[in-house]
Amino acid sequence: MSDARRPRGGRLTPVRRRLLDRLFDQALELPPEERGDYVERCLLRAPRLAFWLERLLAAGAQPTAFVDQSARHLVGNALAERTDLFPRTLVRGTRMGPWRILARIGAGGMGEVYHAERADGAFRMQVAIKLIRSRRENLARLLETERELLARLNHPCIARLIDGGLAEDGRPYLVMEWVDGRTLGEWIHGSDVNAARCLDVFAGVCEAVAFAHRALVVHGDIKPANVAVSRDDQVKLLDFGVAQLMDVDTDARLPSALTPGFAAPEQLAGEPVSTASDIYSLGAVLRWMVHSPPDKDDPDGQPRLREAWRGFHRLADLQAVIDQATADSPDQRYPTVNALLLELDRLTSDRPVRARRLSLPGVVRLWARRRRWTALFGGLGLIALVAGVSGLVWQARIVAQERDVARHEADVTLAVKDRLIVLFREASQLSGSEELSARQLLDETVIAAEEWLQNDPETLIEIRLALAEILIALDDWASAEPLLAQSVAEVRGDSSPVLLAKLKHGLAQVRHRQGRVEEGFELADEAVELIDSLSGEHPERLASALQTRGALKRLRGDWDGAVADLQRSRTLASEASAGPRPMMAWAESNLAATYLVGGRLEEAVEHMERAEALWTTLGRGESPDALTNLQNLAAVLDRLGRSEEAARRFERIIELRRSRLGESAALAASMTQLGRLLLVRGDLERGRELIDEALVMMERFVGPDTVDYASTLFGVGELKLIEREPAAAAAAFARAKSIFTRTVGAEHPYTRVAQLGEDRALAISEDAGDQREAVQRLTATIDKLRDAGPVAETFLARGLCERAVLGVRLSLPSAAEDATECLRLRQARSLGGWRELEALALVQLTRQQFDELAVSVERMAEIMYPEHPRVVWLRQF
Repeated sequence: MSDARRPRGGRLTPVRRRLLDRLFDQALELPPEERGDYVERCLLRAPRLAFWLERLLAAGAQPTAFVDQSARHLVGNALAERTDLFPRTLVRGTRMGPWRILARIGAGGMGEVYHAERADGAFRMQVAIKLIRSRRENLARLLETERELLARLNHPCIARLIDGGLAEDGRPYLVMEWVDGRTLGEWIHGSDVNAARCLDVFAGVCEAVAFAHRALVVHGDIKPANVAVSRDDQVKLLDFGVAQLMDVDTDARLPSALTPGFAAPEQLAGEPVSTASDIYSLGAVLRWMVHSPPDKDDPDGQPRLREAWRGFHRLADLQAVIDQATADSPDQRYPTVNALLLELDRLTSDRPVRARRLSLPGVVRLWARRRRWTALFGGLGLIALVAGVSGLVWQARIVAQERDVARHEADVTLAVKDRLIVLFREASQLSGSEELSARQLLDETVIAAEEWLQNDPETLIEIRLALAEILIALDDWASAEPLLAQSVAEVRGDSSPVLLAKLKHGLAQVRHRQGRVEEGFELADEAVELIDSLSGEHPERLASALQTRGALKRLRGDWDGAVADLQRSRTLASEASAGPRPMMAWAESNLAATYLVGGRLEEAVEHMERAEALWTTLGRGESPDALTNLQNLAAVLDRLGRSEEAARRFERIIELRRSRLGESAALAASMTQLGRLLLVRGDLERGRELIDEALVMMERFVGPDTVDYASTLFGVGELKLIEREPAAAAAAFARAKSIFTRTVGAEHPYTRVAQLGEDRALAISEDAGDQREAVQRLTATIDKLRDAGPVAETFLARGLCERAVLGVRLSLPSAAEDATECLRLRQARSLGGWRELEALALVQLTRQQFDELAVSVERMAEIMYPEHPRVVWLRQF
């Protein structure tokens, strides 16, 4: 690397000094001619540390005067920075804010740790206080930010950050939840520790990290010293957020709180901490739990297997899990902590892990361990065969009908597959020299089937069903509809109940997309009853039908019924297979979507993450279903206030859908969501293009009288509101309301939201009479949204904020109350970003807190854009 490209070293913090010492010792053990290559390798992983390493090695090769001069320079800088490198230890009884020191319990690189208690009499509480070895004038602001970040981490396996401040000598301190237990480093040496307990404790750590990731918080310094274990093996993960607080004075790309041996390669290289970094650290902790560090006197220097793991029969599988979790490249690690937890579950339940391919004998051995009695009786099979012939005959009679049904369905599936292959070949040959696209081939095959199978109606219905399922997978609902509707009308009464259920379920899915909710619900309900009557023979098919019925219940406003169906579907999907299956991912994703629409964001994120892990494990991380789940996750990020990240995710999803799947209703939905987000952020031209294109695409694939089309009209209405065209905005919202009224009913929250859009269009008028009328309309809409219950609270908050704005304009005394309730609802629903800032600004305006208002408005301008109508209006005060 040329000198021009070599990085500067930055400030040499105490942690960096310790890392540098370690690198320097390793370099000195090498022959002089190999040290240059060693420095070059360090430059790739930790460039700033390599800068200092290179200087130290150069100093070692120079005369003593150079070393003396460098040493004086470094010592002078250290003394200039800090005169209390070794501050005094606090004694019992010392007060730190409302806390009183009880005892010193430890010390580390960043400071000392004390046991303390509440001393002001407000309440009784014991805590751990970390006293930091540096002065931080901006700690108060950092702590406030960090407390807001960590407020979501209410989990039994996470120790909370409670308080913080500055000691009398200017040093910052952090107040943490007191954990009465041993660190993982102490616990692991217990005489009663075994492999099962180790895996249970490690799973608790993983669950804590997974919960934090769902709350969009990264730990950044997972290590044994940050894990406490109580006497009953209850886990507490410590120091969430401490790494971020310690890093502000150092280069942001090289966290000073990282721990060598447990930090990911990208952390050592100075890159930002991510969820992938935490997954690496978890793998490193598991490796440490399995292997003790090498003995200093051991010439080989090899880690040794801890006593707790001796005799553990799946060490090779366990090592494969560790290797995948600690892969150098983040892309090669487990995609989520939940995926790692699934591997742990496979380890403890004697199922094959995904990280290691087993031979057939290995799979059989695991099967035998899971089913010891079955394997035992299998070994005695000859005796059982002779002694139990009569029993087998009796059992055969019982299962004969079930076997015949399964065999018939399998035969039909094979016949349909064979016929489809023939039809595809014939349709392709009829095209002559013209090369057909996949969609054209499907269309030609439909025509050929109707012509050539008119004398075989049963096979024709099966072929139509197979083609319709392909079209549904491509989101081409309009083309699937006639195939299913005609088949439902023609199917005979004595046909297979499985066939009838599949047809009705498929048509229910189409009616759902068409917005014909009641008709779709009746079809889905009949499909569920038909499959349920088969006594559990088709659990996955029942799970799928329940998901469709649950989605339709959601549109009917039956939120509890929707959740009940989707939870039952999730249970059936899990029980139907020992390993991950697509149906399990669909169940998680659909349940997440229901929670998202209902405003239960934390639960939605939890199930989205599980779905993402399942799709990735199945090797379908970029399939249409996986992209739909990621699209919902992007929508959650937008609501949480992370609009920039949400926009990037939407862009990627749109790119993948366009390039791999072509135009579809799902692509149009992604474009609509990104377009609405861009309108808020000020990119009106791109937002308009996306929404206009999505409107055309929705009409083509689902039709102009559907729920999806009406949702796209919301984007049109919001664009016209920003462009100050109230008449055009009102027209778009009115059309959406008309569609919702016909499809889901006048009382549905979607219909109320469309009415809310009409009210907002009237509210932007400058005429006082129009504004007073808008207040009356908003009041009626708000009352109806209140009646809808918790699922409508997100929309209710929007209505309250709009009425608060009108209240300020018309000097109504209710404005302050409306603004306060809007803020409360948005905070309760974790609606961050511009949504929370808007409500906060309105509260500050109604309370005449103009200095605070100015700060909130400027923050809104950064997230939205300076010329946004709401920002412009608030700036005038």
